[in-house]
Amino acid sequence: MADDGALNVALELVVHQAAQEHGANAAALLDSEQFVASLRELRPGVMGYRERVGHAVAAAAGTDERFRAPVAQGGAGGTPPPAQWTRDQVRAASPAEVDAAMNGGLLRDLGCGPRRRRGAA
Repeated sequence: MADDGALNVALELVVHQAAQEHGANAAALLDSEQFVASLRELRPGVMGYRERVGHAVAAAAGTDERFRAPVAQGGAGGTPPPAQWTRDQVRAASPAEVDAAMNGGLLRDLGCGPRRRRGAA
């Protein structure tokens, strides 16, 4: 039989993986004695272990706000960053629209950032 340390490491790993998949806060889940105790009966290596832990993580995140992953805030003042353009949008746009999008930082994911101003101090 595996020791408790190995079981804890296996449980932590699977909780972290499931938390990322289900938008949960792994640290908060693992800090919850009640949540961890509910998973103690499950054993790594048993068929369906990852799925059961995943369901428990999803259920906890769905029912308790403490277990949800924090939402990343982008841009100034908590506004989300502008959506990046796709290659199809670039193909469909006029040259002036592409230029404006590039200068607005909307083509960064495509490798095109805003133009640098020359001679500006």
